[in-house]
Amino acid sequence: MASKVNIMHLVYSLIRGGLEAGIVGRVNRLNSTYFNPSICCFIEGGPLTKLVRDGIDVVELKKKEGNDFTLPFKLMNLFKKKHIHIVYTHNWGTLCEGVIGAKLASVPIVIHQEHGTVIDVIKSKKIRFWAQQFIFNFVDQITTVSESLRRLMIESLGIDKKKIITILNGVDIDRFKNKINRNKEREKLGLRTDEPVIGTVGRLVPVKGHKTLLYSMLNLKKQIQGIKLLLIGDGPLRNELEELIKKLGLSENVLMLGEREDIPQLLKTMDVFVLPSLFEALSRTILEALASEVPVVTTSVGGNSEVIIHGSNGLLVPPQNPEKLAQAIITLLSDKDKSNAFRVAGRKLVEEKFSIQRMVEDDEKLFKYHLKRVGIWDA
Repeated sequence: MASKVNIMHLVYSLIRGGLEAGIVGRVNRLNSTYFNPSICCFIEGGPLTKLVRDGIDVVELKKKEGNDFTLPFKLMNLFKKKHIHIVYTHNWGTLCEGVIGAKLASVPIVIHQEHGTVIDVIKSKKIRFWAQQFIFNFVDQITTVSESLRRLMIESLGIDKKKIITILNGVDIDRFKNKINRNKEREKLGLRTDEPVIGTVGRLVPVKGHKTLLYSMLNLKKQIQGIKLLLIGDGPLRNELEELIKKLGLSENVLMLGEREDIPQLLKTMDVFVLPSLFEALSRTILEALASEVPVVTTSVGGNSEVIIHGSNGLLVPPQNPEKLAQAIITLLSDKDKSNAFRVAGRKLVEEKFSIQRMVEDDEKLFKYHLKRVGIWDA
């Protein structure tokens, strides 16, 4: 192999989110001896751009709103200019234009990763459903972030089992090592060091189930004196959730912190991490909580059950069930031995199975397989 392999990840933007953080993490750690990664954002970059390692290009196409029929041709020119060997698209937002641009530019290898948006496509059974089925014919490999999502795509979209594999999400374990002063972080938020604190991290969108969590707080408030809930993240539901907090009389119990860069510090303030999602492919925030040794309560949906083994390293509850959610939270707040056992088991699981280094190694194996297949890799 005479020169490095050029790999370009396509993403809509680099806003703060699990998908975007995962892409930044994996390009930063890719073996620079053999691979030259880059990122192409369909609109602008975003806050995560500054976390991309020096020397890795981030291209911003500033896509027009709505349908932009020039985009595949812009991508074609970009791929040719950068001599791209592997195009790696992510979710529906970059799939069609990315694959068309790659084929027009004669890119040797096209890989697509699904992080969960395909669920909406499957449910719709409309043009996007058929378009996705069709465009997958021109992709060399499909990867998913969880086994449950892989099985769903095989069953619902009729994808050949050999064409779709799982590359589990991974997180930067070292970033969440518990060398953080819990009391100081609580003081910054105006929290007492001894009061019970639960929290969640995620976009304020319906699928994350924040309303269920707020309704569960009605029960928790009655049974756990002084309980506080940290809602970390932003999104289109913010105003609606703020109104619901007032309506339910929870203003003194809920802190809406918006988007934050200090997630490791905020996780350290929590006694229990809660993720009440209606669906998850495989949540990075659960992995981050486990890496931070925070016990987890989450819903038994999607890939959550691949991470949380009920009663072993966390608790699972049905979605949209405030009563059972509250009950599980109370269990962990009141049973310190169980909580401490979950802290140890959770951290161990992430170290063994869900590290970002393991995810990068899986990427590299996949790249080498396809590079050998097309006669590019001889190292």
